[in-house]
Amino acid sequence: MNELNAIIQTALNTMPHWQKEPEFQPTVKDFAGIQAITYDGLGNTLTFAYLGIPENASESAPVPAMVLVHGGGGQAFLPWVKLWNDRGYAAIAMSTRGMFPSGVNAGSKLPDDPGYQHGMYGSFLKEGYVDSPNEDGLRNTHLPTKDRWFTHGLVKIIHAHNLLRSLPQVDKEKIGIAGISWGGNLTSVAITHDPRFAFAIPVYGSGYLKDGISYMRPIFSAPENAIFRAEDGFHRVKMPVMWVAWNDDNNFSIQSNSLSYLATKDANSKTGLAMIHEMWHDHPHGWAPPVIYSFADWVVKNGQALVTFTSQPKGKTASARLNIPEKASCLQGKLYWIDEPMTTSAHDKYHYEIESPQLTFMDQVWQIAPATVAGDMISAVLPSKAKGYYLEVNYQLEGKSMIATSVYTTL
Repeated sequence: MNELNAIIQTALNTMPHWQKEPEFQPTVKDFAGIQAITYDGLGNTLTFAYLGIPENASESAPVPAMVLVHGGGGQAFLPWVKLWNDRGYAAIAMSTRGMFPSGVNAGSKLPDDPGYQHGMYGSFLKEGYVDSPNEDGLRNTHLPTKDRWFTHGLVKIIHAHNLLRSLPQVDKEKIGIAGISWGGNLTSVAITHDPRFAFAIPVYGSGYLKDGISYMRPIFSAPENAIFRAEDGFHRVKMPVMWVAWNDDNNFSIQSNSLSYLATKDANSKTGLAMIHEMWHDHPHGWAPPVIYSFADWVVKNGQALVTFTSQPKGKTASARLNIPEKASCLQGKLYWIDEPMTTSAHDKYHYEIESPQLTFMDQVWQIAPATVAGDMISAVLPSKAKGYYLEVNYQLEGKSMIATSVYTTL
């Protein structure tokens, strides 16, 4: 057993001490009932989190729950907890990067909240505790496994899961996990080690990052980061996974999301892929797609089934078979394609202002053509100059717009 596996195994069997932090209890009316807490992390570290439980939850009527994992630059977000609470889920959102609120109601501003600082201070200073490492983009490859940020993030996730499972108001068999950006990477790895999760929703981030074409490729190609490659553990993932991506992400490329879906789809018929056009990349856009919540309800609340792809396009044959549930309506098909091999470079494609010259986007622009949905098949006429494409089904489910996509196919 390698060092990371040993650390994770210990975490799986550890119920962390946790306590409320009344000095930082949210005072904004919208977040009434959400508790500010701290709980133990790896190696005598402390984790700040927000914990919300719906008012109607009880030991006799336990509710499903969510572990919410933020991305780079992110924090424990109050609105994210509330989104799930309002849908009948308990939820915990923690800082994976050793951050603590610098005032009351930190984590209530979007897209990223500056109301945090790294390291314990004031009332958070507790005898015997040390600071967690800050997020480093996996660049501190010289550190021992136990001291690396990603390792600490994984333990914080598993301890949060253990904490939720200990609450009598929570149905411990119905706890899911959702992660955004770097949180999607962490989520993708966490589910390879913790089979107790009922489902997972990695957004933007995924496995197979060394096989993508974004700036993540060299990071995950580094031998020192091999222990954090989610794909090496996907054979252990049996729960349903909804892979959510932006089709022109400035941090990831859809080859990685597609490969992650292909590696996990055969283990569970509910596993799906949603590569979304004009989704954008930040925390509010990352938790916005309706398919996220309908997927969770489908898995743990007997909600309506989603459209899934039961086969994939092959080569120049742009067609695939679908599983279309009875309640899905207004199905429309689209073909997304590019006429050059996909490449990326740093350029100001979407006017992201000051950051944009440093952000990496596709050099190509998605071209969109109609696809036909007939019976359980979707098909499109593929332009002769196409170099890559995927198919999309847009449909209505209980008054909400949903998306299901095929994998990206390179020609």
